[in-house]
Amino acid sequence: MNRAILVGLLWAVLPCTQIFAQLAPPVSSNVTRVSTWDDRLGSIVEVEGLAWGAMEKGLGDHILMPHNKVYLKNLDLLKTDLNGKLIRVAGVLRKSRVNPAEKFSQGYTRAFEYYWIETISFKQIEKVTEWQLLPTSDDWIVPGISADSASKLISDRQLQPYPLALAASKDGSTTHSYLVSEGIVLVYRELKGNVASVSQIKLNGVGKVDDDWLEIPGFRLPPVAQKSQ
Repeated sequence: MNRAILVGLLWAVLPCTQIFAQLAPPVSSNVTRVSTWDDRLGSIVEVEGLAWGAMEKGLGDHILMPHNKVYLKNLDLLKTDLNGKLIRVAGVLRKSRVNPAEKFSQGYTRAFEYYWIETISFKQIEKVTEWQLLPTSDDWIVPGISADSASKLISDRQLQPYPLALAASKDGSTTHSYLVSEGIVLVYRELKGNVASVSQIKLNGVGKVDDDWLEIPGFRLPPVAQKSQ
């Protein structure tokens, strides 16, 4: 089946307002928990599917799944050359509402709600293994989590502090920075007991002043190293 036919078949069963319950992975050998996308709003999720919509009018870039679709923000499918390809995306799940256009104006005739992902990471894949929108299986540092939780995640991975020469903050926040891997530094600000913002630094070499500093919606931590027996 060629791609155009596949997209047509998927589109036929994907009205914007349709919401399906999703099955989460088994939480034990015999129990599966059922939850809806609303249960996951504001949390980090992962989804695989067909990237589409870069050439369409309307809400734009999205991922197609057999029973639904979710829109993408912070990811340009044309610039990344991912439109029409299979991808895996991780990010924060959000929901927005579109109001009907005023009379005699272009736009939607009826109001509806739609889900979208504030994209944090993405990559092209060869095969879809999960046709669902699922909670992330990784640990993340994201704005809003408690500073104690962030500290424990860092401690579990034995990440080493990375010194930064920063001026004192005007809002009273404390900056934490850790070397995660060669050339990558995680930075987050702690304010009133919570993580207020998250950034990533890509180091361009010792003594370089042009390191790439980018504020991001969240940082995926590496797995905890397994202790040798």
